[in-house]
Amino acid sequence: MAWRCENPIPVQPLDNYRYILEFDVEASTTYVINGGPWRHKGDALIMVPYDSFSRPSEVLIDSINLWIRFYDVSIHLMNKAFTGVVAKKVSPSVLVVEGPVKNYLCARVAFPLAEPLKPAVVVKIKGAGEMSFETHYENVPFFCFACGRLWHSKKECPDDDEETDEEENTKVQKFGDWLRRLP
Repeated sequence: MAWRCENPIPVQPLDNYRYILEFDVEASTTYVINGGPWRHKGDALIMVPYDSFSRPSEVLIDSINLWIRFYDVSIHLMNKAFTGVVAKKVSPSVLVVEGPVKNYLCARVAFPLAEPLKPAVVVKIKGAGEMSFETHYENVPFFCFACGRLWHSKKECPDDDEETDEEENTKVQKFGDWLRRLP
């Protein structure tokens, strides 16, 4: 239903949580591959094109397309050009630059799955020095609140190394539900 397809989608299960889906309309294929991020019960559902000639096990899935918002940006920086600059700090592959939307900047990137989410980005601004901008992710799938990576929870985190605030001697949580935004 989320993909607005009129007919049922034939699904061929493969190994390692991979499936081949056959869409009967090219527009549906384009919408599903370029839309999203898609989730099923909170987990990521990553769609990539498949040429039907390659071995399915060799199809590389190393990123997920995410919409990212950048908050608390100075008025004179609220433009499409600067949106592209801050988006590059999150991922080298910027897909769409929306620019200013209400009180934030918005861009879509191919986010590398091996990287942790970035709660903020730091950008050098001519004449102003370094500025940090808070980031939020639209419809982001489950991720680890300890390391910020997709695919596992805090309980299963291989490098659960929370930072400690020296002055208050309390644990500092860098990642949490506050990074999520509805689309």
